[in-house]
Amino acid sequence: MTLAHKTNSRGITLLELVIAVVIIGIIATIGLGAFNGRADDQNLRRAAIKLEGLSSKAHSRSFLQKSSHRLIFPSASEIILQEPVKKSEGSGFSKIDDLSIEPVTVSVRRWGAKEDDWITPNKKNLSLEALRWNFSPSGLSEPLSIKLEEKDNWIILHFDPLTGRVKDQESYIAN
Repeated sequence: MTLAHKTNSRGITLLELVIAVVIIGIIATIGLGAFNGRADDQNLRRAAIKLEGLSSKAHSRSFLQKSSHRLIFPSASEIILQEPVKKSEGSGFSKIDDLSIEPVTVSVRRWGAKEDDWITPNKKNLSLEALRWNFSPSGLSEPLSIKLEEKDNWIILHFDPLTGRVKDQESYIAN
């Protein structure tokens, strides 16, 4: 006894192929949108970590060397750590480290300022004292909040004047 097995193989139709391509396109678009949002989030978090490291470095150097150090904000995406020039070499401050956080922009708010009173560094306000964050020889710094922004996303870091480290943080990351 033999069984005859009749197969009717006809392949896929053009309509089925178009539907499959559309579904793959929709899934890829959703995945790419989620990936782009995460890239912005990663840029902000990376900048926040680097900024906290630089402030911690300013704090520890000022305490250990018993001399004033400062962070200055010469542009919206650059931060420079400075220390005093040795008395034998003159007066003023010299650069010892810097941080570029592009495409993230930075704004500064002093302690006691209004909630929306942020100062963003630019060439016009470069000489403002508000764009210098001083660390005393005892290691103390003034209380300061720094806002890091990229597109519609932001992180606000509130720094502790005793440690130079972040004591509180707020953030908004759009999806």
